Amino acid sequence: MTRPLRPFVVRGFATTHDALAAEKRLKGAGIEVVPIPTPRALGAKCGIALRIAPDAEARADDVLLEAGVEPHSRATMEEWDRSPPDSATTAPARASMGVQPTSE
Repeated sequence: MTRPLRPFVVRGFATTHDALAAEKRLKGAGIEVVPIPTPRALGAKCGIALRIAPDAEARADDVLLEAGVEPHSRATMEEWDRSPPDSATTAPARASMGVQPTSE
């Protein structure tokens, strides 16, 4: 049995200033974000992207719209679930990700 893949959303920005402003606004609104290197799927506008949980995406979009910070791009990605295995038959987590860019 393999571990399930867990989706997450990545937002890319045109400038580092926009990425840092977005991070500050989102964290101020209580939305958990993680700055990550921009995945190739998003293009190379800025080297910083923000990882957001799928269930927080709509709220994050509202916060960014209100703040006037516009993301440049968006991708839905998946990673192996890193939770402790349920049984000894569960395969170990892998370090790879599947990238699935989505256009808006």
